[in-house]
Amino acid sequence: MKLVIFSSYSTHAIAALLVPAHRRCSRHGDIGVCETWVSVKCNSTFVKLGPTLSDVSVNGVPVAVRNLGAVSRRLGDVHLSRNGQRLVFTSMRHNFEVAFDERRTIKISVSDCLSSKTSGLCGLYDWDAKNEFRTPEDRLVSDARVFANSWASSGGASSDCALSTCPKQTRERAERWCQRIATPPLSHCLENKALLESSINSCADVVCDCLASAGGDDKKCMCSAIEGFVSKCKTSMRSQIASEWRLSLGCAPECPAGMQWRECGPSSECERTCDNVHRSKAPDECPEECISGCFCPLGMVRRGDACVPPRMCHDCVCRGHGDPNYISFDGRSFEFQGNCSYVLAQHISGEKALDFQVVGVNVECPEEPRTTCTQGVIISYGDSHVRISKGQRVQFDGKELQHRDFPWNRQGFNISWVPGRTTVVYVPAINLVVRFFELNYGFSIEVPSFTYSGKMTGLCGDCDLDASNDLQHRSGRQSTDVRDFAYSWLVDGTPEICQVLRSSSQRQVPPELCRFQENACELYVEPGPYQHACLSDASYSRNLSASVCRSKLQYAEHCCATSGVSVHRWLQDSGCDFSCPKNMELRCDTGCPKTCANYKDPESACPVMPTYSCFCKRGYVLKDGECVETKHCEACDDQGHLVGDTWKVSPCETCGCGENLKIRCTSIICPPPPVCRDDEKLHQLPKQNDTCCEAYLCDANLVSSCKSPEPVYCPPGSITRIKTNSEGCPTHVCECDPKMCPPLEWPANLDPGLEAFVDQKGCCSRVSVRCNVNKCPEIPTCPAETELEQALGECCTLYKCAPKNKCAYIHRYKVVNDMQVKLQPGQLYQKMYPVGSSWTDGLCTNCTCSKNFNQYQYSCRVEVCPGQQKDSEDYEYAVEPQSSAACCPAQRRTACKGNGQTYYVGSEWRQPEDGKCRSYRCEESPTTGEALKVVLTQICNKTCHPSERFVEPTPGSGDCCGHCVREFCEENGKLYPVGEEWVSTLRPCFKVQCVRNNVGVVETMYTLQPCPELPTNCPKNNIVRDKTGCCQMCKSIPGPCAPHTLESSRTLQYFTLYDNVRGMCSNTEPILDLAECRGNCTSRTIFDAETNNFTSKCNCCTIKKSRPAKVSLSCENGQRIQKDYQNPIECSCSLCGGDKASSPDLAVPIPL
Repeated sequence: MKLVIFSSYSTHAIAALLVPAHRRCSRHGDIGVCETWVSVKCNSTFVKLGPTLSDVSVNGVPVAVRNLGAVSRRLGDVHLSRNGQRLVFTSMRHNFEVAFDERRTIKISVSDCLSSKTSGLCGLYDWDAKNEFRTPEDRLVSDARVFANSWASSGGASSDCALSTCPKQTRERAERWCQRIATPPLSHCLENKALLESSINSCADVVCDCLASAGGDDKKCMCSAIEGFVSKCKTSMRSQIASEWRLSLGCAPECPAGMQWRECGPSSECERTCDNVHRSKAPDECPEECISGCFCPLGMVRRGDACVPPRMCHDCVCRGHGDPNYISFDGRSFEFQGNCSYVLAQHISGEKALDFQVVGVNVECPEEPRTTCTQGVIISYGDSHVRISKGQRVQFDGKELQHRDFPWNRQGFNISWVPGRTTVVYVPAINLVVRFFELNYGFSIEVPSFTYSGKMTGLCGDCDLDASNDLQHRSGRQSTDVRDFAYSWLVDGTPEICQVLRSSSQRQVPPELCRFQENACELYVEPGPYQHACLSDASYSRNLSASVCRSKLQYAEHCCATSGVSVHRWLQDSGCDFSCPKNMELRCDTGCPKTCANYKDPESACPVMPTYSCFCKRGYVLKDGECVETKHCEACDDQGHLVGDTWKVSPCETCGCGENLKIRCTSIICPPPPVCRDDEKLHQLPKQNDTCCEAYLCDANLVSSCKSPEPVYCPPGSITRIKTNSEGCPTHVCECDPKMCPPLEWPANLDPGLEAFVDQKGCCSRVSVRCNVNKCPEIPTCPAETELEQALGECCTLYKCAPKNKCAYIHRYKVVNDMQVKLQPGQLYQKMYPVGSSWTDGLCTNCTCSKNFNQYQYSCRVEVCPGQQKDSEDYEYAVEPQSSAACCPAQRRTACKGNGQTYYVGSEWRQPEDGKCRSYRCEESPTTGEALKVVLTQICNKTCHPSERFVEPTPGSGDCCGHCVREFCEENGKLYPVGEEWVSTLRPCFKVQCVRNNVGVVETMYTLQPCPELPTNCPKNNIVRDKTGCCQMCKSIPGPCAPHTLESSRTLQYFTLYDNVRGMCSNTEPILDLAECRGNCTSRTIFDAETNNFTSKCNCCTIKKSRPAKVSLSCENGQRIQKDYQNPIECSCSLCGGDKASSPDLAVPIPL
């Protein structure tokens, strides 16, 4: 409906308490300028659409149009979108839709389930048009204006809502333009010719309304009005006449790059985007609407405000961080403690071209014992592997990449790396993105569901929009136990070896410490999972602040990648800020960093979502792994000389590369050899390396009685030479030398009639000035209010038109946005002022015109602002004007200063001269609200755990306090020195050793103790646990003593011996009928009356009879040898420890 009909009031409720429409008008001269918007209150969500298609806010927070999809995912039952030339609000819960288009037309659609449940200007929706004019008091009226005014919201009738008027000339022009509706092809849209006049009036209303909005363009407004008329056509007719009416009226639509205009595009429910690429409706489910506007070409989908192929929608993202906390591709959150390496994600569909694998490497956290962290990831694609590890260089196929190698763009991988901060790996062929964040042991894996839906496995689950099946065991079954599911994705090791027993002591963490609300990202990312992870990790942490920051950093990264929104200030306020390398700064920016190779390329859609990391400062780009100014990207020549480089071409010529990439060379001109006296001889000295000019010496070869020659003054352009006079004695003479002449200097700003010329008298030419009366200016004709004055000049009579009875003043300033701006030379203008008048030039110059001695002169007083009071170095502040539209505005402290730098509120810094333990923080004064510089003195806590000792800070480290270094291992409250071994009292199945690792850190190393082999034929009811509960054992050895033939697989490498010539030898093939003596023999301890003591008798199952056999052994040098052995054929119980060699037939079966 069109609100302009009832525009005398600014706020009308359309669907009571839910959808108010707003109109605010102001006057600029005779023209009324109006803004129209609509707001929607749905449950706890308040959305504002308009006044333009770029203006959307949710709960009072402005939202960029490109982020409407992210906000919709967060809100759940509310969907916001830009659909063609309109903004659309859809409530899935209440089944209604509000659309606001560029013509400020508001359209509300409701489902049948809301019949008889609405009220307001749109009526009751009960299929009875007779009762539409019902007031809030449920009173039926007949007057439309009375009905409309009854629905004005509180405070709606105000001067801001005065009826907008269209200037007469504008209205007439709009109506002439809209008369085209009556002619073909537009007239084909009029099914009822009686509606022609009202259609023309409506069209003219739209033109006037459009022009009344700030910045309305005539042609654009008129074309928009025709588009509104055509939008009411039948769909078939719209398509038929679209090209013809646009060509005839010159209304060609414009779209952003990569998009195209469609007269009948899909509705918001059916437009394909990265958010619904797998959820979009079938064509027969879409409403029959014909929406005009800019849409993506066929085969492309909308991602933010750009169009991309669906394979570039990274809508499946798996994340992990901290201790470790995982969020699967489909959004399922879980925690898992486990050392060793695990498959995070891998492709399994069988399409080789899509194969990849990402493995997470978990270790016991160095900062948090008894917890694990993801120390790195390994990405495999094709035949290449990328290994990222915290604190180490990135490895590509086993080779460490150096700083100069980044950004890496080879062999199908794009890799960017900020040491100690962030690594991003992008595989363009399959649109895989893997990021690793060292500061919080975090990672993310991003894949397009268009390519990988239903084709993924690992800890990250399957990218199929179904979180219920994310705990899929490696065997293919669904698991309900996270540990069972996670251990099944082990790359190596066993659950027993890789498990980490979490500390039983758990602290109570204040909930406000993990508060994630009230930040710029709350609108885009659900903070719940991160708040839970924060509380869980912090409860077991030894370093509370570091643990909290790990979750907050991952939340900031998620927010940046999802919406491009930064929460940098929130992190700073939380104490989670971190520094960046030289010439870099922390921000949320594109995943495609600027480099020397691409900084000149036009902006294009980056295939990688934004990331929160260190980026080059503005004006800097990446080159060889470092941030440099762009001027260092260009070379002056093919040899690669950069701006600022200087080099020698030859001993006499030096060249340099200037800021304009031009090479400028300087040559040395050598002086001529000296002229020696007659009694001297010229000698050339040996030339030194890299010298340009030859060196000479005049040697005296005879004794002269002549006096020393008198010096003479030589004019410019001449040099002194020594000549021999008539008496044979040397004397100084002047000779012209053109090389010594100074360059010609031409005078500037000569008076009228004067001209410069070259005077060639003497050794050197010079520029002189002479009068040429033929060049004198003509007598001017003076305009009104001026009179002709004349005066003698240096060459000509000078004339000027002087103000008559007025002062002429040239204005040099203008005021823009309450600020004084100096005019450019071409913008200066002159203005006449009568005697006694006053005026201002800019904000600071106040002038008056007066008459003195029959001369009309102006005098100006320039207001000079008092200099800003300088504070002492310890408390110096940056200030800015507190009020505008004044020459000398009041100053307000906005930031602190120190070290010659500016620090804003929330920043902390140190000053070298103050030592390591003193720092400064810039805070907001609670009384004045201005910046306040606070001195912080750090007090060191030297109390360490009994297993640690305190170490003072290393000289030159910059640290104020030392730290505790672990010197003993601790288990169950007991301390163990380095080198000691013991059986664990907490994990009895493990042997423990206190060791110092290769970096000098003392750590506790657990080793699972091996268990004896369980007999293969032990009955199940005889299998029990030993006293430790770690190993299985058989209660009794089953069966009588007898030969038992071994399984063929157990006979491999049964016989092994070392030969001094051939090396290690063993059988590599199974041995048939190889037997062992096994079984139960009676052993007892009885009382012997003769000895009056207990005696023991032990029997063992040994060989009674054997037969010789041969076995072939393979050796390391490739040779084979044959050996004899005795294979048992009969066994018996005999005294243990007896003489086994007493009978040659009872040889033990060992290699010979």
